[in-house]
Amino acid sequence: MFLYIVKEVVINMIVFICLLVILVCVISIFNARVIARKRFENVEENKATKVIKIAGYVVSVCMLGIIYIYMR
Repeated sequence: MFLYIVKEVVINMIVFICLLVILVCVISIFNARVIARKRFENVEENKATKVIKIAGYVVSVCMLGIIYIYMR
């Protein structure tokens, strides 16, 4: 019984961490141009924006996959 409760708590913590990562990725997708201006001054802004958006999307999809696996 105790191990079942611990397992459920660990799964809930993993899902919560994945949701936080998805939140950060969505924020980075919407603010990609601002982030590119602040962080990458010597790189072309359009390329940096594209890379940030693609990376945010890929990480979000991976985290959603992890959540799907654990919530099945």
